[in-house]
Amino acid sequence: MSEPIMSPDGNFMWTGSEWIPAPPTNQTSQSMNMQDSAVAGDFNASSPNSGQSMNMQDSVVAGDVNIVQNIGVDGNSVVSMMIAELEKLDHNKSGIHIPQGGLSTSVILAGIDEIKQNLGNLNRFSTEHLLELCTALLSIGHPDLMIIAGKIILDRARTEGNRKQEAKAHLFIADGHEMNIEINEAVFHAQESLKIAKEIGDISIETEALFTTCNLLESSCKSSDNFIPRIEELLGDASSLGHSHLAYLLSAKSIVVKYNNQLFAEELQKEAYSYAKLDGDLKLQVTTGLMMVGNDVHKIDKSELMEIHRQCSLNNLPFFNLMLGFAIRMAGDEQSGEQTIEAIQRLSTEGETICVPLFIHMGDLYTKMTNFYDAFGSDDVIGELGKIFEEPKFTSAIRKAVDNEYFELVDELLFIFAITRISGYTNETIQSLAKANREVMGSDIQLYLQIISSIERTYSLAETHQLCRDLNTDSVDIAENKSTLRTFLSMSPLSTGAPPNYSAAMPMNPPSGIPMSSPPGYPPMPMSPPPGAPMPMPMSPPPGAPMPMPQVPGLTPKPPINFLEKMMVIKQNAENDNWSAVISDANVILANRNQLEQDTEDKWMIAESLTYRGLAYYHIGNFNAAIPDLEEAVNRNKFAGDFDNAHVENLISIAKQSGNGAGNEHVAKEKSGFGGGFTILLICLVIGRIVLYSLK
Repeated sequence: MSEPIMSPDGNFMWTGSEWIPAPPTNQTSQSMNMQDSAVAGDFNASSPNSGQSMNMQDSVVAGDVNIVQNIGVDGNSVVSMMIAELEKLDHNKSGIHIPQGGLSTSVILAGIDEIKQNLGNLNRFSTEHLLELCTALLSIGHPDLMIIAGKIILDRARTEGNRKQEAKAHLFIADGHEMNIEINEAVFHAQESLKIAKEIGDISIETEALFTTCNLLESSCKSSDNFIPRIEELLGDASSLGHSHLAYLLSAKSIVVKYNNQLFAEELQKEAYSYAKLDGDLKLQVTTGLMMVGNDVHKIDKSELMEIHRQCSLNNLPFFNLMLGFAIRMAGDEQSGEQTIEAIQRLSTEGETICVPLFIHMGDLYTKMTNFYDAFGSDDVIGELGKIFEEPKFTSAIRKAVDNEYFELVDELLFIFAITRISGYTNETIQSLAKANREVMGSDIQLYLQIISSIERTYSLAETHQLCRDLNTDSVDIAENKSTLRTFLSMSPLSTGAPPNYSAAMPMNPPSGIPMSSPPGYPPMPMSPPPGAPMPMPMSPPPGAPMPMPQVPGLTPKPPINFLEKMMVIKQNAENDNWSAVISDANVILANRNQLEQDTEDKWMIAESLTYRGLAYYHIGNFNAAIPDLEEAVNRNKFAGDFDNAHVENLISIAKQSGNGAGNEHVAKEKSGFGGGFTILLICLVIGRIVLYSLK
């Protein structure tokens, strides 16, 4: 049997996939020698505190480790070995540059565990070693340790009058606070770093601080327009700038301009990523690469993400690895809601091992979303929504984000909250998020906030109907979301005064996103009773009768639908290629198919609506949704004696030949926009949109 692979301190044993606690060993008085080892970092060391000898050859990465004898190394030696590994890093460069020969983070992680048992050990580090430790932690995690180390650097730098180290310390502290979801503190330290760097003329720290500040301000929905003059001033003399300077400045500019010109922002991000690769800064490559994941035009190739991930994996950089692994998975084939939630749960669980609250809160916020649409199929919709949105971990995560003004972490949930408010549910947590002060925001977030606010203010859906109408300026995403909101509006108890048939809106097999119609053959609640059926309970109860639930005083019944007029609107919108409006209006007609089925003169509108809706799905590339609509339309036409369906049958054939991949790829491309301005490592907004779109 081969000798086991032991850690330098003898406390851990390598199983082939992970380190586990080693059985106790007897210690004898000997010396220690390491040679040519990835763990040892290619250095010879001896320790007076060590009780045994060891000879390591070749590489742990290669798996060819020959251990002559197990050793026992005390805590001081573990920290000494960590310091020797940290010395390979150049903290004078921006971000993190992997040294030639690689970096053994296993030694660094072992040292971190030792330090956390006695944080006083950090005071024994030189300032240089503390700077190197913080540099390593950018890619490893443990933000609490980064903040403590950064504050020690800051105190020493102020005492010694070393303003460069003071500026650098502020940056590290800002990074740590952001990982801890403490945005206000992060903004303060980033701005302090920026101010000092500008005063001392350190362009490297200033450009990094500019990007960090703009990024943090965007995370808290604050404007960073005032930084544009300085960014333009620095870019005006590009010949004097290095690759990292250009990458940071272009990334910062992309954040500032994205609300007014998304395409220009994407072009800036693409250029920034190119400079990051030229510079070799791994943090910059991760940051700029993730910024491009959700772009509409200038999107990063999956192979690029895989190459960055390969470099991070070779050097075992867990913080970077977790983000990149998640982004790569989401950038592949379209994920189901369950697959996405599973990936987030893994991210959250592994985030705990490196002590990153940002990842842990992701799990608390988004893993509950798998149950969201199930709630609408229950008899007690409000009660089921309450179970989701009043769960302690969920409400705590929301409140922590709101209290720290980390809106980017949670604002993607506002679409879900708009649906719940339309459906009659709200709570204090949702209200606190909706009422929080924001200086800038995307048009989608603004829409959801207006919807929630209008219902809270007026207890009426009149304004909401106006807000959800289609506009020529709507993006594809907003148009689809408005269509979804209109579906829930048509069934809202706030507008009908009767218990809504939510299950009619839930797809048995959703073709793309949140339901656009009821499942084929599944009878929705008619908006008006069919001929001869008993009248439903009136909107206002008789005197003395209990108010129907949930009824809102002051609302009037919705006017009856003019189906013929609606069909004319559908035809006009189809001629104008306004496909989202076609889908929305067809949904209104098809939601009343039970009523139309019993009306001989109007029954034809069902097949016509199915044809137009199928045509709309076809034109936006959602072939899986188009096929069942078009097939049902053909069958209905044939049953009615109309056999002239060649054109529709041809569309069905083309859609089937295109296969699942072609349709889904197009839809995924339109739905993959995560927005810009990610946080320090730009993952939270990615997760937010991925979760919501995969659950739709």
